[in-house]
Amino acid sequence: MTLSEGRTEAREILEAAYRQTTYRVNSASGPVDIRIGIRSGSLDRLLEAHQVREWAFVTASNPGSRASPEHENARRNAELEQVLREAGLQFLHGSGVPDESGWQPERSYLVLGITNADAIAMANRWGQRAIVCGSLGNAPKLAWTD
Repeated sequence: MTLSEGRTEAREILEAAYRQTTYRVNSASGPVDIRIGIRSGSLDRLLEAHQVREWAFVTASNPGSRASPEHENARRNAELEQVLREAGLQFLHGSGVPDESGWQPERSYLVLGITNADAIAMANRWGQRAIVCGSLGNAPKLAWTD
């Protein structure tokens, strides 16, 4: 197997894991569940209520898609939340909840009104391989940071 083939295989495994996750947002009107490739009326209503068209689901947990200790993930996410606040971005707390019971939910944020380019730059800053993002009226998509 070549190095390129190994990277492609690793990316396919990661993509499968991302697609087997529910990205759950804690909104004032209750949880909003987001799945890659599946349009969500409740997400669209949330975007309309906040008067935004674009969004991204970001985390600072587990950089490089490698498990980190919970205290390290908590510290990194607290820093990310501070960055979001200082930037004046609207956000809601959430978590990436894997379909498989062997994985822990990952603390995350639904950032409202952020462009895909800005969200990818933010994800790169926090060592993330990909984000889930989208726009009003469209199905959420997986966007790689490289």
